[in-house]
Amino acid sequence: MAIIEAKCFQVSAQARPAAIQHLIDESFSVRVLPLHNEMFKGACVNYLFWGQNQDYDFDEGTPSVVGIKASKIAEEFAAKQKFAVLDLGCGVGTFLQSLKKRFQNVEVLGVSAADFRPTHYNREGIKVPDSEYVVANLENLTQIPALQGRRFDLIVSSVTFRHLSDPLGVLCQAYDLLNENGILIVDEFRLHGIPAEEYLKIFKESGCHIEAAPVVYVTRDEKGQARFQSDKSQAGEYILSADFPHQTKIRKVALEHLSLPISYNTAKSTPATDQDQAHIFYSLRL
Repeated sequence: MAIIEAKCFQVSAQARPAAIQHLIDESFSVRVLPLHNEMFKGACVNYLFWGQNQDYDFDEGTPSVVGIKASKIAEEFAAKQKFAVLDLGCGVGTFLQSLKKRFQNVEVLGVSAADFRPTHYNREGIKVPDSEYVVANLENLTQIPALQGRRFDLIVSSVTFRHLSDPLGVLCQAYDLLNENGILIVDEFRLHGIPAEEYLKIFKESGCHIEAAPVVYVTRDEKGQARFQSDKSQAGEYILSADFPHQTKIRKVALEHLSLPISYNTAKSTPATDQDQAHIFYSLRL
């Protein structure tokens, strides 16, 4: 894979090209916020809400096992006097609360596109203070005031990146928020323009330290569309026109910033509709 030309916008934590940023911001107003308003009114019946998890399961590369708990990963940092955890797409904040009950020395912060705390989704009455709960577009982490100057030992995101228009750009932004030796772990998301077999390669070429290589099983359904399945023994759960990486786990080791050897494809990227978020495409520069 050749070096990207200087005129190309390389995917990193730096500013996106204006056209791509416009699509992302427009998607938030056209798709994300109206969807949440429908959910809160009880009018949206086709959306599964997973934001009440006391813990998250992440596959450690062995599909036959249930997976490792996010709280188990957090134990690695519990010996520190203080350690910090960021939950991207925190729902009502159940995971944040469970961490505080388990670890006396943890500082937590959650980011959510909308405030689920006062809604009917908060059936257990979880109480997360405003100082630990931020309502913002997590596609723009660098623009969130509460994250300015903050660093975290563990950043997790479960069942959230699948809704993002620019998941790789957000990965780079989140990486910048890690402490040295910190861990970033997210589960499946849409990936437009990058073949599954190239996915791991782009991180290796960036110098990134990948742990438990992403698990990707791609089969084809009867219509020839790509189908993602998280376990070889199970039927595919999602039918997509793009490959779906199952998990990415990154440790920050001697690489201050993450810049991926790919660029934004403004020609193919598409705006949001009331049915789907904007689709941001990437290009490999060969």
